[in-house]
Amino acid sequence: MGTPVHTVSSASPGLTRQLTWWILLLPGIAAVGIVRETFGLILFAHVMSASLWTGADIFLGFILGPVWKH
Repeated sequence: MGTPVHTVSSASPGLTRQLTWWILLLPGIAAVGIVRETFGLILFAHVMSASLWTGADIFLGFILGPVWKH
């Protein structure tokens, strides 16, 4: 008998869970900052959200852009 072949899905549940917790946490931090009227929490949520957005934008522009072009 041969060795079993393992296939890798495009987005495994473990990887998705690891990457999406920031996306779910940041609106919560912003909401707590708004309720408590704490500028530091609002600013933190804003800067971190912008960092995530910039990372996604760079990925789409430089990695997927040339792939989709062809």
